[in-house]
Amino acid sequence: MCLGGSAVRHTYLTLQRRKANRVSTPNDDPVVKQLRDEISDNDLKIIDLINKRLTLVDKLWRYKAEHGIEMYNPEREEWMVTFLTRANKGPLSQEALTQVYKAIVETTKDEAARLGRS
Repeated sequence: MCLGGSAVRHTYLTLQRRKANRVSTPNDDPVVKQLRDEISDNDLKIIDLINKRLTLVDKLWRYKAEHGIEMYNPEREEWMVTFLTRANKGPLSQEALTQVYKAIVETTKDEAARLGRS
């Protein structure tokens, strides 16, 4: 099959337009940059909230120590997992939410213990 001159020219111009619209790297793409900036902003908020949580856990542990209250309460942790999974509207799966929450709890315990030794 032989393409006529106008079909070849049209194909060439279409390819040139696609090439002109292409971004050389993801860092040059304004949509990628905007979404990455929003993700970074959310990451900063997450870190801030984890630090606030740690401060509250440290206060709670100090209070419990002063008043002879047991530190570890597995029933409370299980209640929180249930509470959070019911509140979760997705797209985070229930399994992933449980993993994230347990990681935060374990990290908070480790850090609170570190602060208590300081």
